[in-house]
Amino acid sequence: MLKNLLIFSHPVVRDSSSAAGNSRSGEHRSDQADLPDRWKRNAQRIGVWMEKHRLIPDQVRCAPTLMSRTAAEKACKSAGLNEDIVRDDVRISRYTGSLVSELLAEMGSESTCMLLAVDAKVALEICRQVAGVRHNDPEVASLNTSDRLLHIETSVRETEGTASKVAVCGHLQESLDPSSLPKLFPYPDVFGSEQRPRPAYYYRQSAVIPFRYCDDELEVLVVSTSKGKRWVVPKGIHDPGKSAQESAANEAMEEAGVLGNVIDVEVGRYTHDKWGATCTVAVYPMEVTEVLDDDQWPESHRKREWLCVDAAADRVHQHELQGIIRSLPEMLGEHSSGESKPHGRGE
Repeated sequence: MLKNLLIFSHPVVRDSSSAAGNSRSGEHRSDQADLPDRWKRNAQRIGVWMEKHRLIPDQVRCAPTLMSRTAAEKACKSAGLNEDIVRDDVRISRYTGSLVSELLAEMGSESTCMLLAVDAKVALEICRQVAGVRHNDPEVASLNTSDRLLHIETSVRETEGTASKVAVCGHLQESLDPSSLPKLFPYPDVFGSEQRPRPAYYYRQSAVIPFRYCDDELEVLVVSTSKGKRWVVPKGIHDPGKSAQESAANEAMEEAGVLGNVIDVEVGRYTHDKWGATCTVAVYPMEVTEVLDDDQWPESHRKREWLCVDAAADRVHQHELQGIIRSLPEMLGEHSSGESKPHGRGE
């Protein structure tokens, strides 16, 4: 049985700040160092490459470090996968000779591709054990200084008398330098002809208009932007693998500190320019059921304010959004008997 093993390798990060009292400066590995921006882009380019080549992982494991998790999540989302597919696995950071066999045994007969996000030390050991690659071979010689995607095709067989599987051999099919991939990303999908500075999903966004009834009057919640210069409604990237409503409800919790029921009716769309192109935002109403205290509100540096519909429309700066907010009372009247979808904590 053939299984595809994809390894996204990044150099081992040393935390110089933790070595202040150590005679061997830099010997401490940092588990909380994040992926540098250029490597984040490389991880996203790898995700596009995986989707184009139909090497879509059905299982994703990463070392329990922020850098490895970020690399895995960035690659997965650019390949159209939900980031929830990524799982921390402490065995990866404690590499043993049985690691690959254990991982492949857990894949199941229907799984064909696994992605591992690891540092260079672990990647080298896997390549040596599974594919017979030596540390000084050109395919892996640069792992200690740059990120890379390694594609190993493994042959797996069941061990007699057990349900476990063992990787009996493997071949390094490709050692891909992500910096060799196109700098721009295809749009509207991986086969699109337009090129943009960020992955295609960045430009598909969703928002909610949080509302409530106070003394029978319809009110809308608006929030300030991060820098406090303008007023908006909660919005963000429509994350791959989630519905537009789910993504927007999460933004409402983070940006406005509110939970509620998102009505499954798109009330309009508006556009705005960001990342060198135009983003399209789908807008949904959300009836607020809970307002979080500041200590539970992730972005409590923002301001929030309940306003009547016309005042809320006047407050936001996007002209298209103003019209959508003004149409809210009519929409709620037309769909008062429609179903709504709960999202958020406590629902």
